[in-house]
Amino acid sequence: MRKLLLLVILIPSFCFAGTTGGWFQVKNVYVWSENASNHFMINLHNENDASYSVCPGGFWYGKSSEEEGHIWETVMFAYKSKTKVKIHFDESDDWPSMSVKDCKIKMIELEDSQL
Repeated sequence: MRKLLLLVILIPSFCFAGTTGGWFQVKNVYVWSENASNHFMINLHNENDASYSVCPGGFWYGKSSEEEGHIWETVMFAYKSKTKVKIHFDESDDWPSMSVKDCKIKMIELEDSQL
């Protein structure tokens, strides 16, 4: 029963999510503090055409709560260590104040470089 409940909770959060499809290094990290509720945005090195055409402005997230801070910590770890990431995003959740289409981060996977 718990597995079914977890599945029911997780499915709606990923129904509208896209993915970068491959593994990429974080190229840039942009952070705003004033008038942006501590949001940040990232761009990827050599991002594939499929996700770039959907999210040419990059990928964003707000780090205003402790739970959201885990995404920030993962991004910073990947950036500093040059670990490749795969980003799952919601293309319908665009940061309204940006002039270029961007997508909200839903989940980040770190590549296992031990393989």
